[in-house]
Amino acid sequence: MHLGPQSLTLFALLHWSMGDNGNGYLVNVIPVTESALQLLTSIRWDYDFLELDEDLQKPAVVHLTEADKDEFLSKISDESQFKFEFLDLQGMIEEERRQNNGTLSRQGSFDLNIYHPLNEIEDFLQSKQRDHPAMVNVTTIGRTHNGQYIQMITIKLTREDIKMKPAIWIDCGIHAREHISPATCLGLIDRLINQGEKGPLEHFDFFILPVFNPDGYAYTWSNDRMWRKNRRPITRSCTGVDLNRNFVPTDFGGPSTSSNPCSNIYKGTKAFSEPETRAVAVANLQIMKKYGRDMFPLHMSFHSYGQMILRPYSHGVMPPPNLRELDAIGNVMLKSVARSRYTYRYGTSAAILYAVGGASADWAYHQGVPYPFTIELPPQTSGGFIYPASNIKRTYNHIWKMVNAMTRHLRRNGYKVQKQ
Repeated sequence: MHLGPQSLTLFALLHWSMGDNGNGYLVNVIPVTESALQLLTSIRWDYDFLELDEDLQKPAVVHLTEADKDEFLSKISDESQFKFEFLDLQGMIEEERRQNNGTLSRQGSFDLNIYHPLNEIEDFLQSKQRDHPAMVNVTTIGRTHNGQYIQMITIKLTREDIKMKPAIWIDCGIHAREHISPATCLGLIDRLINQGEKGPLEHFDFFILPVFNPDGYAYTWSNDRMWRKNRRPITRSCTGVDLNRNFVPTDFGGPSTSSNPCSNIYKGTKAFSEPETRAVAVANLQIMKKYGRDMFPLHMSFHSYGQMILRPYSHGVMPPPNLRELDAIGNVMLKSVARSRYTYRYGTSAAILYAVGGASADWAYHQGVPYPFTIELPPQTSGGFIYPASNIKRTYNHIWKMVNAMTRHLRRNGYKVQKQ
């Protein structure tokens, strides 16, 4: 099985058959002139670009479906302007599945070091509640279009001598194909429970949403591994809303959003049009009401891929009022993983990735959460949504160090609530 890039002519790409797998193609498109790069930039949001750099000779990675392949390739048909490499997406997916097959049954218990379908994740959450009833509570905060439960796990110590502690929110899996994200959340849940009062639970209560987008996540297991959005039908031929474009801090829409229902960054018809975003917004507001805005300092949303720590704002480069405090925590996060194999970049999405309208982190910041961060997990390389299970443990291990470092910093330095 050849999983690395293979150089192909445009003719070969046009006649490459996807077969019956339904997952599409991954293609490296390498611009060799400035005009070629400008062309790719101009059509970036019309197609599913996974990577697009401003540097010449650096591959742009695009995921194409059978429906849009010919149209896309016709726009870049000048082979003097572009070079092409085909990435064996189906081979990568098959290798990912091979690593997962049979592991659960062989071990006889839940293995945190493989990827799990939705029903196994739900069973894992229920087992934690059953085994630790005084510490763990699993609640359904909403239902998806397809009727799946949106489940949040609350983890906190409940001794009588413990006063109310600050709340921390963590969500994973807002984009369905980012499987390393829910896997990381499960690792964090396990560590928090096992550490108990010896870990961050001594000083903070945790509210964790392991699978933000249950319908989409389930669909990546049953039909299309590269699916991104939720699964609510929009038109006869278009399904799904990008849930991280459906929040709104001020005006609905904005950069890197689309009004085209077939687009991977479709924002929806209005803010909070989706059951998932409504459920998460209500859950966050209920936490704020119960704990008070001055007791809700940290909101973390885990995505993949790229190894980035993104602070507010997502929709622009203007400095937020508490930039100094945000940068101090960002520096703590970077130092916490400095000795790991992973190197992260820190900044705003607009500065080091791309500007995003309707993101959950900006909404949380607007509600008064002083430190909302979006974490783009490993890897850095192309095809990063298909990330071998052998990397899961290393990923949640270094994120566990990051969470510990952040909570220690908050205890020592305090925090100020954002006034809106």
